[in-house]
Amino acid sequence: SEVFTTFKQEMEKMTKKIKKLEKETTMYRSRWESSNKALLEMAEEKTLRDKELEGLQVKIQRLEKLCRALQT
Repeated sequence: SEVFTTFKQEMEKMTKKIKKLEKETTMYRSRWESSNKALLEMAEEKTLRDKELEGLQVKIQRLEKLCRALQT
């Protein structure tokens, strides 16, 4: 009977630990998913900004060329 009681107590402790770990796992998974989503959004935004930068650099080059042409 004592062995059974001890076993039952150990099982209850383990059940509590498992539930706690499952909650932590869910929390960390949720954090990872939101971080991953934010990372993907930032990468997409960086791509857009890089394209915008390229276009603006081309415009600057054209304007500089035009300025040089007008100065001569």
